[in-house]
Amino acid sequence: DEKREMRNQLANVVTALKADFGVQIDAHGERLTLVDNKGHIIFDERLLATVAQLTFQAKPGSTVGLPVNASSVLERIAARHGGSILRTKANARALMEAAKDRKVLWAGTEGRFILPALHPGFDAMIAVAKITEALAITGKSLDEVTSEVPEFYHFHEKIPCPWEQKGTAMRVLVEQTRDKKVDLLDGIKVHVGDSWVLALPDPVEPLVHLFADGTSIIETEELLQEYRGMIESLASRREAVALSRVGG
Repeated sequence: DEKREMRNQLANVVTALKADFGVQIDAHGERLTLVDNKGHIIFDERLLATVAQLTFQAKPGSTVGLPVNASSVLERIAARHGGSILRTKANARALMEAAKDRKVLWAGTEGRFILPALHPGFDAMIAVAKITEALAITGKSLDEVTSEVPEFYHFHEKIPCPWEQKGTAMRVLVEQTRDKKVDLLDGIKVHVGDSWVLALPDPVEPLVHLFADGTSIIETEELLQEYRGMIESLASRREAVALSRVGG
């Protein structure tokens, strides 16, 4: 698509000019994508992990605010440098509230960052300035920082679910996972070993966001497949009930 083409063009420019890194910022000035000095495109979860790795190296012991759906690799990175992660609900308002905490250095999600000491909202230009500063402090290239991020796998799917079925689907899912380690901060997050899966109803669209995260691609994909099937089955129950009523 057009966005991917623009990213590829930026990567070509960065490598041709032998630049330290390149930046793509969206029209609203909030969301950014980075290209490192080797031409690798960094966005979404990989960008969060890279910025966290850089932040904790430049300022050990820092606290970062992240939504419940962000990868657990962030906790692993923080632990390496005496830092901590403050988890929030998966929405902009919750992140902004977390950023008001004086100990939070920054909060971020999906390429958008809040640096509360400088601005209370998402601002890509301020984020770029702080990334540049952190690179100068560490003396590392962006490629070096990215290569130090622990291996992780993070998937996101959108599963259609009728509005009237969302509540029932979530309640049944809670019941079906009652014997597992579950986090109900926002949606239903089920921990299985080093992996987790999160079912998060969309507040606007008739769908459920399904996230799966882990250190093994096989285990993470299996978890995603298992819960995809569960949610699809629960989402389709309305049709089965309607048919039984007509037949009765």
